[in-house]
Amino acid sequence: MLRLRSQADTEAWAQFETRYGPLILSYALKRGLQFSDAEDVRQMVLLGVSRSFPNFSYDATRGRFRSYLGTSVRNAISRLASRHTPDSNGLPLDETTDSPDASGAPADALWEQQWMKHHYRLAMGTLRAAADPSSVRIIEGFLSGMSTDAIARELGLTQQTVRKAKQRMKQRLTEIIAKQLADEELGPHPHDA
Repeated sequence: MLRLRSQADTEAWAQFETRYGPLILSYALKRGLQFSDAEDVRQMVLLGVSRSFPNFSYDATRGRFRSYLGTSVRNAISRLASRHTPDSNGLPLDETTDSPDASGAPADALWEQQWMKHHYRLAMGTLRAAADPSSVRIIEGFLSGMSTDAIARELGLTQQTVRKAKQRMKQRLTEIIAKQLADEELGPHPHDA
């Protein structure tokens, strides 16, 4: 992420936006924002991060990158809420960073949930790009609730072959997610970009 210190490095910023833009948008939507407001939040956060990165110095003692980004998103939601008036049909003025989402879950728990789903989506993308299609279909089948027998019949494989492939894909998915989380825990530093 060291490359992010240069606002002119459009490739690094495009990668950052591709990685975190969907997470920001998803979280804002889960907080009950309309799509256009959620998109405004995404843009505000990305702009704020781009402005802060030239002087950004990661300090693990100050917290995790996920917390930094989550706080940035909640603050953007609050700023957006403060712009709306009661007559604007936008966000209510009493929206706060500590308010629950539409389901009643606290904002931080929702952020953690969205963060984990985000990493799952990234890991599945990595897995789809690297594994053979039938192995990917096996893990997708299990994740969608299909039985071993149903997957075996669909793909014309034995149940034992399906179980072995499931175990390999599950292990690989776990490894990919663990690496992603470890990379996030390290925070922004030179070898991440």
